[in-house]
Parts: sequence; structure tokens; C-alpha cells
Amino acid sequence: GLPAMSLQKFTHEYFRYRQNKLKESKEVELFHKDKCFLAISINNRDIGEVVVKLYTEELPRTCANFQALCTGEKGKGKIWKKPLHYKGCKFHRVIPRFMIQGGDFSHGDGRGGESIYGETFADEGFLYKHDRPGLVSMANSGVNANSSQFFITLAPAPHLDGLHVIFGEIIKGMDIVRLMEQVETSESNKPKMPIKISDCGLLPIRADAAIPVEDDDLPPEEKLRNEEARQMQVMDGLVASVQKSVQSALARGQKQPAIECTLEDDEGDEDPAVPPPAKKLKPLMSTGKGMLSLADAVEDASDSDEG
Repeated sequence: GLPAMSLQKFTHEYFRYRQNKLKESKEVELFHKDKCFLAISINNRDIGEVVVKLYTEELPRTCANFQALCTGEKGKGKIWKKPLHYKGCKFHRVIPRFMIQGGDFSHGDGRGGESIYGETFADEGFLYKHDRPGLVSMANSGVNANSSQFFITLAPAPHLDGLHVIFGEIIKGMDIVRLMEQVETSESNKPKMPIKISDCGLLPIRADAAIPVEDDDLPPEEKLRNEEARQMQVMDGLVASVQKSVQSALARGQKQPAIECTLEDDEGDEDPAVPPPAKKLKPLMSTGKGMLSLADAVEDASDSDEG
């Protein structure tokens, strides 16, 4: 095997290596090209994130519009002179058991909005049916009048088929959408507490382990990064296991053991002295912000409304 080293030196060297890899990872961070995240707040309190999978191959023009509005990469619009960006935008219309509508970043009430192509753009195609909750579809004011406004279905809505372009679906965070649905509204379906997109953008490749990434679908450099991430997860488990055994030994009054880095023997068997990685490993990176109950999210709502 390799020379033994103290636990203190081993952990110091490992975490220095890990910190460098994380820094390197952030500098060249890669993103899903067909998934966007929307961080949602109710009454100015973050409640979690919604992840939208876009139908980029079937509806590239519509999806490119949504993607750019999530990233804000196009700057200011020519019509309203406002940033072409969903960040800070309200969901201005909530109808329980039907849909939630937002995307009007210029007026915030359904009268505005603008696409990255100009004020509006044409219907790209009606390829999908409004047959279930969690679909993301373009709101419009008529034929070929798509801008930045969109809605999320809360139930099947077949009467909208052929009238609105469905371009994606919620693959994570439908529980967040249901919290949004519970917010009390006025007679005109306007939420009595602000529901906003507090942040948005393309979803980082390893932002959430719950969103699977198939290596076969990735280019070579991304496959390498995924393999490095898996190796770091195994090392995290190894270090955690070693630290646990050391703490146990110290508790029994035993001398702190040395850590020996070993290689496989000639028969390919791993050295039994090396503790196995933990069975349950945390993902390397996570952007999840947690979730509050609706009661917590809307705490002191009446006082805020009066203010």
C-alpha cells in the first residue's frame, strides 16, 4: 500500500482537493438545455423551486423564448423597455382546479409582456393536449399572439386544445404549484398576496440528484465531470466512515489510528482495511431551498395587506 498518514493530514489534503474541484466545477458550470427552474415566493417568502422540462426538439422557437426569459440574456425589450426577464415577475391570475398564469413582466396584471422576437410571435404548433395538471402552456390574446405570458394547468382543460401551445411540463415542484393554488384570490382571480418568481434560469446539470442525467446523452467532457462527481461522492462516504470510526475509537480511549491509502492487490480485491463508502451519499451540489408550509409562507399576511 501507499505510506500511512495521520487522520488530520489526510482530511486536510482531501478537503483541499475537494474544494479545488468544486471551484473548478463552478467556473465551468454546465446546464440542462431543456430544463429551467423557477424559484417561487409567496408574500415575499421563498417556498421552493419548480423545474420545467421544455419540449425543445418539437417546439424550439417557443422553448427558446421561455429559456431566454428565464435567463434574462436578451437585455431590455423594444416594446416596453423593460428587462426581458421573469425574475421578480408575478403570477397575476390563480383559478383553483384550472390554472395559474404569469409572465407579464412589464405590467404585472395580464395586460403586458413581450417575447424575445418582438411584441408577439406565431403559434408554433398544437402538438399536445391539455389533459393533465402540470403542463406549461402559452397564454395569448388570440391566434398567433404569444408573448411572455404562460400558464400552468391545475387540472385537465380540453377546451384549450388547439388554442394554446403547450411547450413543457413540471417535472419537480408540483407541490409548490399546489401551494400557489391555495392562495386566496379576489373576485377577479388576483392573488391577495404576491406570488412571484424570485429567481429563475437554466437548471445546472447537478443542481438536484432527483433530476436524472443519462451519461449516454452527454458530450464527453460532461461524462468526465459526472464521473468525477461520482468519485467525489464515494470519497465523501469514505471520509465520513473513517471519521466515525476514529471518533468511536477516541471515545473508547484508544490511540488515533493512521489512515493508510491502499491499492488493489494483484487479484483485484480491495484492501479490507479501507472502510466502505456510506450507503446513502448526499448529492455533490444542490440548489434546493427547502419548502415552508403554506401557513408559514403566508404568516402575518393580513398585517402585510394592511401595510
